[in-house]
Amino acid sequence: MQILFSTLRRVCLIPLLCLIGSTLAYAETLTVGVRAAKGDQFEYSYSIVFMNVLNAIGELTGDQFDFILLPPSRTKKYFIEGKIDIEPGVNPIWRQKEAIPGVYTIAFSRSNSILLFQAGKKLSFATSESDTDITIGTVRGFSYPTLQDKFLKGIYKRFDLVDENRLIKAILDARLNQVVVSQQFAETWLKHNAKPTQYEFGEVIESLPIMFRVHPDKRAIVARFNHAISILIQNGKMQRLTGIELNPAQ
Repeated sequence: MQILFSTLRRVCLIPLLCLIGSTLAYAETLTVGVRAAKGDQFEYSYSIVFMNVLNAIGELTGDQFDFILLPPSRTKKYFIEGKIDIEPGVNPIWRQKEAIPGVYTIAFSRSNSILLFQAGKKLSFATSESDTDITIGTVRGFSYPTLQDKFLKGIYKRFDLVDENRLIKAILDARLNQVVVSQQFAETWLKHNAKPTQYEFGEVIESLPIMFRVHPDKRAIVARFNHAISILIQNGKMQRLTGIELNPAQ
């Protein structure tokens, strides 16, 4: 092994071997907060995508991961308290006002947020500002930059629930007329749990790149994570894991 590392220091012609040779000595076990409501196996299965991506990164960097299942609001709390090192699937805009914004890897996928409606209740996102008293279901602790101005002006009102699973159920149970959810999550959930006559998809209101949010105490991992993510995007494995095509420049 010493001979291999010595050789890699002198000449590094294969990116994968370069990454392994240069980062293995720094590999560590990192704690990851995985979004999953208690007892919600479907949401857990959705979050497995992030876990699989991290495990693929770990195969290149040597890092290992301890995954903790947490609701979104507690994930943010644990990050600030330093109880988790990584929050996966985040855009910096969503956490810019947090006490500890964190540092970020390059993007590994994208997140599309859409409006989901009760059947027959579909509205346009371009609703005029004269229309008020519109309540939109949202996830407690989530930030919605595209909607924030209308929330502040009172044009739209937030109705927070603990997770997207409950938001979708509120649509199906006719308790809310419209909610904001992840397109990828909603399409998968509804395919297995609802009839097409029960809901209508609205427009995409946000499409943002997502990254791994890293606690500042672990900022040293970002460079090797970025290298690994670039390799996984270039060799096509990242698209196979996430179902999203992403150019390394995005």
